[in-house]
Amino acid sequence: MLLVSLDFSNRVLAGLPVYLTCRLQSVLNAAGRLTYHLRRPDHITDVLVCLHWLRVPEQVQFKIAILVYKVMPQYLGPLNRIADQYGRRSLRSASTCH
Repeated sequence: MLLVSLDFSNRVLAGLPVYLTCRLQSVLNAAGRLTYHLRRPDHITDVLVCLHWLRVPEQVQFKIAILVYKVMPQYLGPLNRIADQYGRRSLRSASTCH
């Protein structure tokens, strides 16, 4: 079985022109067709789903979401410490068990 990786490493391709996005999608589709021995007129959507591959715009959105997820604790961390300071009143809901 042929293993194909088009992960774009750690690069975020946000702001990429549409024609380059289409070219990258074409390469991704060709790799899927090669993997499943399909012809050009065959539909590629099911192949991408089977391989768990996202389309190029979806990959860009996913990479941005991952970066935001990783960065958020660094910015929200200091705000969390203010609420935990000694001598500050805590909320009643903090002591209830869910």
